[in-house]
Formats: sequence, C-alpha cells, structure tokens
Amino acid sequence: MSVFHLPSLPRLILSSTPTLRRTVHHSLPLPPVPPVTTAIPNSATFLKLIGRGASAHAAKLESWESLFKSTSAQLKEAGVEPARLRRYIIWQRERYRVAGGKVEVKEVKRGVKKDGGERRRVMIRAVRGTQEYREKRRQEEKEAGVEQPE
Repeated sequence: MSVFHLPSLPRLILSSTPTLRRTVHHSLPLPPVPPVTTAIPNSATFLKLIGRGASAHAAKLESWESLFKSTSAQLKEAGVEPARLRRYIIWQRERYRVAGGKVEVKEVKRGVKKDGGERRRVMIRAVRGTQEYREKRRQEEKEAGVEQPE
C-alpha cells in the first residue's frame, strides 16, 4: 500500500477551475442588445415602466444601447445611486434581454418585512404570543369577576 495519494485527474482539474472561471467572465462578448419595440421605444420609457424612481436617471442613460451596454461601475460613474437601484435596473435589463423583449416590463415592489425580519422573527413572535396570552387571561379573569392587580 502506497503512502502517497495522488488526486484523481478530474479532482485536480476542478480544483483549479474557480480561478480560470473568473478570468473568462471579462473576455466573453456582451449579449446582443434586444431590438426596440413599439411598446418600449426608448430607454426613458423602459426606466419609467420598471418604476422605483428609475425614471429620474433617464437623462444619464439617453440611448437604448447605453442602457444595455453599461456595467454597474459605469452606472455608478454616471450617478445612478443608490446601489439597490443600480442592481434593480440591471436585473430588469437582463430579464428583458434574456426574454428577447417578449416579457412584460412592470415595476416589482420591494418585499415587506414580516415579524421584524428574518433575524428578529423568533423574538417578535414570542413577545407577541406572550402579550396575546396575557390579554386573553385578563379577559377570562374579567369575565369570571376576579379582581386583578394592575
């Protein structure tokens, strides 16, 4: 039995692919710009339809090509702030590009936190349950005629 263990060839290749994969992203050609439609004739209309205040930046993205060829860094340089809005514009743009312009362009509302958000959910529900239990208990004691100290 050998003391040394050589990794198999596929494992050796896969262990080096993350660095190779990242270098390929910048060398890939940009996907084609989808054609202008009658419903969305220019970038200003596109930004108005996606909502969330994106139409305020229509002057910074004056042409259809500039909208579809701008990177996040270029949008930031042009003054499209905050980052959440840049990500939203890019997400809607890529959604439209992948569908080839055959997707309904509309505003997607931001989600609303329920029960204080993911991190606080357990605590908020526990406090609410305790309050509901105490209120129910007070009502039962009130109906039974038992005096309770406040």
